Amino acid sequence: MKLRVSGIYNPEIIQYLRQYNISHFSYDFRPTSFNFTQAYRVKEMLESAGSPFDTISIQFADEKDFVISEILKDIKTSSQGEVLLEFSGKHPLEFFEQFETPYIWHFNELVNIDKLVELKYLSKISFDHVFLERLMQFGDLFDFLGKMTSLLKENQSLEIHLDWDTS
Repeated sequence: MKLRVSGIYNPEIIQYLRQYNISHFSYDFRPTSFNFTQAYRVKEMLESAGSPFDTISIQFADEKDFVISEILKDIKTSSQGEVLLEFSGKHPLEFFEQFETPYIWHFNELVNIDKLVELKYLSKISFDHVFLERLMQFGDLFDFLGKMTSLLKENQSLEIHLDWDTS
């Protein structure tokens, strides 16, 4: 099992988590999010961390491509580990491919999932647990997951996103 921790930029907490082999951190660049982190804070954290992280994820939702490109360039310059993009929102799947960087996509049920096989940089699909719970209640969960796994490539994975304040 791999854990990813979001929104932490206190160097002491990061060092503490790294003692337990947690080295995938995620930062939220969605301006309307309660977890929004400014880019300069993430850069400071990356530069003061000492040893490199295994993975850094940077999350966006419906931002302009030039904004994503600029932040991605800055983070890649400061990070010695893998950098993943993370997308939620309403952009079409093809939009994410232009950055030529592996990404996590937060599933949107309005998207035609048959297009997943065409995506080169898709690394992971994140599902909200409420959506999966709803499928389970209607008896559709196993059919849906069967279809999803049939569309995935060997290097792609699925994750369940759970917020602490939900039951």
